[in-house]
Amino acid sequence: MSHFRCDVTPITTPEHPHILSIGETLTIELSIENQSSEVRRLHLVGSQLPENCYTIHYPDVQVWTGLVVKFNSLELEPGQVGRVQVQIHPPQGAPTQRQQLTLALHSDHLSDAMDVQQTVYLYVEPAHDLLVMLEPKSQAIRGEVGHYQILLKNNGSVHRQLTAQVRSLNRKSLAVYALEPFVINLAPETEIYVALEVRPKKPARFQWGRPRREKFELGLEDHDGLPLPSKLPQGSLTWQLQGSLPRLLLPLVLGATAAAALIGIFWGRQSEVPKIASLQVIATSEATQEEAVRLNWTIKNPKQLQKLVLMRQDSTGQQTLQTLDFSQGIPEKLRQKNAARGFCQLSAESKPKTLTCKNVLAPIPNTQLHRFQLQSFGRRSVTQPADSKLTEAVAIQSNPVPKVVAFFSPNTVYTSDQKSTGVLVAQASNQGKTENSKAGVLLNWEITNAQRIKELQLRSSNGQLRTYDLQSGELPPALAKHCSFGEMLICKQVPTQTQQPGDYVFKLTAFPKGRLAKATAPKATGPIKVNPQPLRIASFRINGQDVTDKYIYDVAKLGPQAKLDLDWKLEGGNEVRAAIFPAPGAVPTVGKTTVQLNPLFQKGTLFLQAVDASGQQIKQAVAIEFRNQPSTAKSLPASPKPPPQSVAVRPPQPAPASPLSRPASPKVSPPAPAAQPVFKPAPVRQRPVATAPPPRPSSELLSEANAIIRGLVLARNDGKIAINGATWRKTQDAIRLLRQGYSRSEAAQRSGVPLWKLDTLVAIGKR
Repeated sequence: MSHFRCDVTPITTPEHPHILSIGETLTIELSIENQSSEVRRLHLVGSQLPENCYTIHYPDVQVWTGLVVKFNSLELEPGQVGRVQVQIHPPQGAPTQRQQLTLALHSDHLSDAMDVQQTVYLYVEPAHDLLVMLEPKSQAIRGEVGHYQILLKNNGSVHRQLTAQVRSLNRKSLAVYALEPFVINLAPETEIYVALEVRPKKPARFQWGRPRREKFELGLEDHDGLPLPSKLPQGSLTWQLQGSLPRLLLPLVLGATAAAALIGIFWGRQSEVPKIASLQVIATSEATQEEAVRLNWTIKNPKQLQKLVLMRQDSTGQQTLQTLDFSQGIPEKLRQKNAARGFCQLSAESKPKTLTCKNVLAPIPNTQLHRFQLQSFGRRSVTQPADSKLTEAVAIQSNPVPKVVAFFSPNTVYTSDQKSTGVLVAQASNQGKTENSKAGVLLNWEITNAQRIKELQLRSSNGQLRTYDLQSGELPPALAKHCSFGEMLICKQVPTQTQQPGDYVFKLTAFPKGRLAKATAPKATGPIKVNPQPLRIASFRINGQDVTDKYIYDVAKLGPQAKLDLDWKLEGGNEVRAAIFPAPGAVPTVGKTTVQLNPLFQKGTLFLQAVDASGQQIKQAVAIEFRNQPSTAKSLPASPKPPPQSVAVRPPQPAPASPLSRPASPKVSPPAPAAQPVFKPAPVRQRPVATAPPPRPSSELLSEANAIIRGLVLARNDGKIAINGATWRKTQDAIRLLRQGYSRSEAAQRSGVPLWKLDTLVAIGKR
């Protein structure tokens, strides 16, 4: 039965999570009531959300006037209600979409059942910030080509795959645009520069006349449909031409041009120009796997060929794919030794000679319709194409992509084996059987279209990443013993080597073959829990002797110094916190130390206590007894007895005569002797008792008082002394007495605090 009541605000549910963006902060307040009959010290432990995504704030405590101390726990009196704030602040790179934070309440008291927990459900919106800049925005040139740079920076939290394009804002476009690269992959917090070239469509018309201006706008397409900036940069290019000829010279120039043309026709024949004889698209299954098509073409009069320009046209516009320079012959990348990518060769048999190119790759971004255009430029006119050829529209159908249809762990709960290191005991979720695993958490999966798998990525929630390369069509060694490879990839009992205690979720992504192929969404397992070994005390020894519940200190054998050499070892648990009371306090899980006890003690108790992050607690108490201990108590001087009182002895008086008796006849008696005076000793005067002078404070006593204050705060922070408890109040009285000038023993006697406690607090405060 739980001794606590915990309420959380605001309230969230799986159906109505709190929507939070990266960089925002959500404040959660927990109201905790102590329904037990004792003072309890409580901790909050969060799980299922990375630690850098939330912060727990405990209330500050005012120890006394002017001193406020921050504690890492909450202490509640019986019936008291306390409040703890939790701030959730997902940073850049934090997991997005549906998340949850489980807050478990733990007590340092062993008898409390720790079943109180609250869950906060969140939906963390991914950031899609994208910066797009054009440099320069406008320019004026006297040549043909205008050069620009486009900066793309991903300030968001998700990977972006974009296609860039340029649209003319003129009523009739004057230019052709070329982007390199035009397909952009941007990881979070990365940037890239894209080169933009702007050329005139008809350069010959731009040599004379008035300046011409082309306005354009950058366009972006996100392959995943993610939001894009609402306003993209615009630019302009102005061609500063040679200007108008004087009107008087224009007829002369026209006449001279016509005469030269007639002379050329008459005296010589027209020079041959490179002609495009054929242009074909070859769309094979191998080509579609590369997200590209292969082109074949033939060029006549190749000796006059200066360059070839290959362009692609689709619904987004026209884009230049590559420019091939033939001024020095066939380019290196198109020679026959690179036939896998495409090659060109001259045919010496045909007259005139021809240039034949085969299997030249032309990339495609998606599955829509495409047309390819090839332009040839002669050596005498490098600004205007000598010939141009356009293919028919081609529709490329992508091959089916692999898809993860099943992904799970055959066991949902694992526990570390106490007998064997690195072995997990798996508890099956269906039949209740147990089995041992030396390879950590095991996973099963099934994937369709297995022959199209290029790579598998297995990612765990703790950041571990494992990759499996299937590009060659064969299973890698890590999967060969666990998988069958055919139309489907079926894997069972795949090891992950995940053995550390914690809560895990695994995600599997199958990447298809092809440079631009898109993987399907990753598939995730359900929560998988790896429990640590049960927390236990492996050994606890005092002065080299294993102890259970009692240790006897023989003063005659071990000496009167009352020193205990402790060594201990704790095993199991996760993030274990250990302590030894009453001293030295917090200790590591394995270690040794020496404890100095008060030699005036006849007996005492030593505690070894530990608790881990999951709430497991263990405690061992050892009673310490002293034997053969000489008496060290000093006898107090007897109080002075009052002097004996002097008593005056009176002579006996004759008994009175009875009234019924006859009077006796008188007798003659000898004369009585003279009466002797009775001696009365003089009263003894008591000397007045000398009273002790009032105590006077000293620097040494003030230093002891300050040390006790520091030791009291540290003891309170470690949970050894409860605030406003009996020991706390009595220690405050002892501090006041020390400041008034009383010695430590007098302060202990008057305040009711045992002297050994004041000695311990002074020792702690002087560390």
